[in-house]
Amino acid sequence: MRRRRQACARGRGALLVICVLAGGAFASTAGAQAAQASQTSRQAAQSPPSRQAVRYPCRTRPESHQLDFWVGRWRVTPWGAPDSILLGTSEITPMLEHCAILESWTGAKGGTGKSLNLFDAGTGRWRQLWVADAGVVTDYTGDFRDGAMRFGAESRDAAGHVTLRRLTFTPVAADTVRQLIETSADGGKTWAVGFDGRYVRVK
Repeated sequence: MRRRRQACARGRGALLVICVLAGGAFASTAGAQAAQASQTSRQAAQSPPSRQAVRYPCRTRPESHQLDFWVGRWRVTPWGAPDSILLGTSEITPMLEHCAILESWTGAKGGTGKSLNLFDAGTGRWRQLWVADAGVVTDYTGDFRDGAMRFGAESRDAAGHVTLRRLTFTPVAADTVRQLIETSADGGKTWAVGFDGRYVRVK
């Protein structure tokens, strides 16, 4: 019986072996399993997000957690003054599957207020809507940058005078936050401090 001739060519790294047996070509790839695993990984990476992630996007959206350092119960005193001087207390609570943060403020000498804080995915910015029992309403917009949450707003009184406002939350330590409110009546040329508070977490 006539012996069939076999010719083999090897590719780089011996990954490809092509053998010709009696005019029939057979290909064998040593990296076939690796290629299949790579394709499986790509398919997993391209798979749609889970139902939970779609239903509750704020749970995993990093921007929605940029103000988490403010969440908790706080005792508020003047910044740079003795802790014995109490300005008020505040309770900051995440809500709506972390799509919003509710502030409940109680002043030591009376007066209450609440704010709703949220990251607006449509604009890519944060918002705070503050309402006090005295009828004061301020609508802030802002961003987290340079290690602090920085809001800005513009208000107008009955006479038409415009006041610019800056509201800054700075995490000083794990259990300390500084809240600074500044106002400007000359279009931002000069600023006056309206509130400078030290928030100390109540454990």
